[in-house]
Amino acid sequence: MKDKEIKVVTRKDEITYRTDDMQRAYGKYLAERVCKYWNEDFLDESTGEVVTIQRTEVLFERGQMIDQDLAAKLRFSISAGEIKDILVSNQNREARYNSSEFLLPFKVTATFMVGSRQTFLLQAQSTAAAIEVAKDFIELNYKGIFAITKVEYLKDCVILNQPLRKLTKSDTEVSDANENIKADKDTDNEKESKATASYYSVTGVAIIGNIDEKGDEREYKFIIRTDDVDTGVDIAKAWLRAKYNTEQEFGTLRDVIVSSATPFPINAVIPTEFCQAYKEEITD
Repeated sequence: MKDKEIKVVTRKDEITYRTDDMQRAYGKYLAERVCKYWNEDFLDESTGEVVTIQRTEVLFERGQMIDQDLAAKLRFSISAGEIKDILVSNQNREARYNSSEFLLPFKVTATFMVGSRQTFLLQAQSTAAAIEVAKDFIELNYKGIFAITKVEYLKDCVILNQPLRKLTKSDTEVSDANENIKADKDTDNEKESKATASYYSVTGVAIIGNIDEKGDEREYKFIIRTDDVDTGVDIAKAWLRAKYNTEQEFGTLRDVIVSSATPFPINAVIPTEFCQAYKEEITD
């Protein structure tokens, strides 16, 4: 007697389509949330300007099977003009992959068949998107056969990608006699900084609260492009002080403690403009 064949169902077998005909939808599943959208006008009393805001109400969650009861409710919503149609599927998919609305920092490593490894810093909405961004960039800028061998999400990480250096005496001199010379020195310094800048991982703890209070500790992680690790530490401290000076709702900054600062080896940073080409609107 033959063993019973097991039917494997994957996304490759999924069939989806939009319809407003409940006979075609009956027995299928909602492939996305069904939402009602409308606009409301609000008056900005400070300027007298009328501001239009789109409002959203979720009528039905994705994954529900369309039986007689749900079909009647959907038919009513369509006839009332609340919705135009629905997206249905032959598969019940209630879980939803969480893609961020914003671009997040990732570190991606590619291994080439010749044995070399290249590490990239990039931004993407998800791990899957990070792989696609890296593959696209590598295919355009490198040669050979490669595989993506590691993807790391840099959670809660601030990336400061502009090459930064400490101020020198020539940066602060103000003299008509040497103004042109100073400009030439600055240009040379900037070129040298771009040539020697590396990346450093810096972890800092912001102590929030008044002196007579127990401080609230908030950890921040940075990837900083600069000349050396000491400058990276100074930049991280300066960034935190500037943040709490300009954004008072975060609290009063009492102190900044750097708990670690180490080199962060990468081969290339994929430009933000390149990463933004893969940004998608999250609608469901």
